[in-house]
Amino acid sequence: MTPRSIAPTWHTVLLVTVLLASAWTLARGGGPRPSTRFGVTLLVSVFTEATLTVYVVGGLRSVRRGLRVLWGRSKRCGTMIFWGIAFATVMLAFSYLWHRCLPGQEDRSLSPMPPVASPKIALLAAVAIVAVGEEFIFRGYLQRQFEAWRMRFYPAALAQAALFAGAHLDQGLSSAFCVGLLGLFLSIVVRAKGGLGIAVVAHAAFDGALAIG
Repeated sequence: MTPRSIAPTWHTVLLVTVLLASAWTLARGGGPRPSTRFGVTLLVSVFTEATLTVYVVGGLRSVRRGLRVLWGRSKRCGTMIFWGIAFATVMLAFSYLWHRCLPGQEDRSLSPMPPVASPKIALLAAVAIVAVGEEFIFRGYLQRQFEAWRMRFYPAALAQAALFAGAHLDQGLSSAFCVGLLGLFLSIVVRAKGGLGIAVVAHAAFDGALAIG
């Protein structure tokens, strides 16, 4: 059964256009951006995800929908934490092997790390905000809209994963490709578990482990 559209078509097309333009700009940069301040980089990420999430909410509201339509089935907190950590462990193992097996590649997913960690609570809070925003935008909104446009699950999942990878091209081509594969994996998790909750926990746990590891 094809899901119903949850936002106007123009709204989704505009978001995809912004993401493609961002990916093109990052790709032209020729790889990872030079490091300035870790705190500034993190704040920019938080601001970007918050802005895009507000934009998504606006699209949902325009057709009288709320974020609940993206969240899907609710799970008990313990269940979400258990499966989220389990899937995060799989993602960390995959990321480690990916960068370990490709010669000359390194994991730049949350690089550069500060030599002395920022207050860890603030750092983890920022990472969680980014993870929640990305799950609502990519595995929630875009996945649902692509399927509403008569795309089957896997083509829709590949499309959102490609956009997700493009948004991370500042980390380098290899890392961005790895991120895209993880985005595809999270789409499968959302489908298997019937909601975003476990994917949000997995994503936040994965990013949090990289941030403080």
